[in-house]
Amino acid sequence: METTTGGMGDCHPLLVEVYYDTRSGEDQEQWVKLYNACLGDIDLGGYSLGWSGASDTSGTMDLSGTILADGCFIVGGPMSTSENDNPMLDLAMDFNPDIDKANDPGNRVALFLGPAVAIMPATVPVDAVIYGNNNDEMLVDAEGGIPAPHVGDAGDQKSIRRTAVAGPTWIIESNPEPNVCPPF
Repeated sequence: METTTGGMGDCHPLLVEVYYDTRSGEDQEQWVKLYNACLGDIDLGGYSLGWSGASDTSGTMDLSGTILADGCFIVGGPMSTSENDNPMLDLAMDFNPDIDKANDPGNRVALFLGPAVAIMPATVPVDAVIYGNNNDEMLVDAEGGIPAPHVGDAGDQKSIRRTAVAGPTWIIESNPEPNVCPPF
């Protein structure tokens, strides 16, 4: 499998919360929260996101900006309203196409080291969350494996949230908190 991880010892951002299903339409209201558990700041200029269904080429975007050490970074929107819990966006970009909310087959949001144009179906991400009822699309995680979903489908106005740096350990969050940065 092809990889863009840059090596296992490298410290990289983590996906910590994904909000993809608002009460009405998701367009321009979805967001992803990244966390920097590293000792130094991280320039996101070398990272990209991929999402949805059978491959991460369904939707991709290049990232830009900096995550401070022990800080969070919100990408998405570009709308920030009560429908999506008023995220303070660090990078206002529309997920186009929208992050898939169908729970069968499962879906994935993944973080890659490298530009979005380099993401191929076999590219191993530096971090990923697989969600839904199953992983029938055989989506790979950050270890290159094909696991069962990390978490089920969040449903309207809930998010999926990581609860520990190691794991990943994911839960459905009934009260999304885009503007709260964990420590775990």
